[in-house]
This record gives sequence, structure tokens and C-alpha cells, in this order.
Amino acid sequence: MATSNTIIWLKLRTLIFGHPLSTQNAEHAKVGVGGGVPIFGSDIISSEGYMGTVAAILVIAANTPFAGLPILLILMARDSYVPRYFKNLGDRLVYNTGIWLLLLVSLTLILIFQGDTHMMLSLYAIGVLLSFALTGIGLALHTWKTKEQRWASDFGIFSFGGVVSFLVFLVFA
Repeated sequence: MATSNTIIWLKLRTLIFGHPLSTQNAEHAKVGVGGGVPIFGSDIISSEGYMGTVAAILVIAANTPFAGLPILLILMARDSYVPRYFKNLGDRLVYNTGIWLLLLVSLTLILIFQGDTHMMLSLYAIGVLLSFALTGIGLALHTWKTKEQRWASDFGIFSFGGVVSFLVFLVFA
């Protein structure tokens, strides 16, 4: 059963992409495949599993702003940090103004970088690392101010995460 599923998957992949995957020459492979070869090996199943996992993580990371940004803009509009227009509900009872803003920013970045994902990848990494650093440091400060039960261990974990993320951010920047 597993062998037939693998064969079906490889046939579908060949049909969709027009060529079978070859990982024999890993030094010329893209970052997604080449990064996993030393850990998982160069056989077809390990490479497909690794690329599928990377793709799933990137899809989740790409969809996160669409879920979080409109809510963040609502809270900022309530506190008068952004225009009040961001509090308005759309036709389908969603805060679509934030989604439209995200669309315009995304299109602008695509036009500036001419759709080259290798150039935009470092910008993506900087954004992720900066948000991790600010979140970790913000949670550490909140834990320090409230000092609830087990605050010391939480403060240590949040501080460590925030500082490490900030140091990696400095390497990328």
C-alpha cells in the first residue's frame, strides 16, 4: 500500500510539474532541498517529506498576517493609533480594511523586489525575527511588572527568547 501511494505521488508530481524530482545533485538544489540533504539524506521520500514540511510551515506563516493584522489594527484604531476606519466591519462581518492594507503592502513589495523571492526572503526573516524579539521582550517586561506565580521562570524563558531572537536579527540586519 505504501509503495503504491509513493508511486502515485511521484506520478502526480511528474504530471503536475512536468519532470520528476532528482536530488542526486544536491549542491545545485534550491535552499529547501539542499538544507535537508545533510540531515535526511538524498532519497526521494525524505526530500519530498522535508519539502512538504517546509511548505506547510511557510503556508502557515504566510496566512498569519491575514488573521492577526486586522485584529491588531482594530485594537490600534480603538486606541487612536491608526485611523478609526480600521474598526469598520465589511460586508461579510470581517475587518477587511486591514486585509486590503496587507494586500497593498504585499503588492508594493512584490513590485519593488520584482517578484524575486530570494531578495524578499531576507526581508521576511528580518520581520519574523524582529517580531519574535519584540514579543519575547514584551512578555518578559509584562511578567516582570505583574510578578504572578512562577514569574521568575517565565521571565527567564521570555528574556532568553527575546534576546536570542534579537541577536539573530542583528546578524540578518
